Amino acid sequence: RDGTVIVSQLRPPAVGGRSWEWSRQAHLRDHAQPVWRVEWNATGTLLASSGDDGIVRVWQIDFIGHWKCVSAIKSDGSPAHM
Repeated sequence: RDGTVIVSQLRPPAVGGRSWEWSRQAHLRDHAQPVWRVEWNATGTLLASSGDDGIVRVWQIDFIGHWKCVSAIKSDGSPAHM
């Protein structure tokens, strides 16, 4: 409820193992209000987030593993400051 999106990865157990492995990949903090919805694109390369701040943000990971907001659109369709 703090405007944060957390991207996590869950890996299945190794052959013969029992435990799944969870790791945090990113902690995205650009929303000013609670985030209510996130959605991946079909290929899993973009992540969209929206919430009470009225802004849809599109996130992409770069080649060194850092997440960046590549687009921000207000509810009226105008660009938002990134």
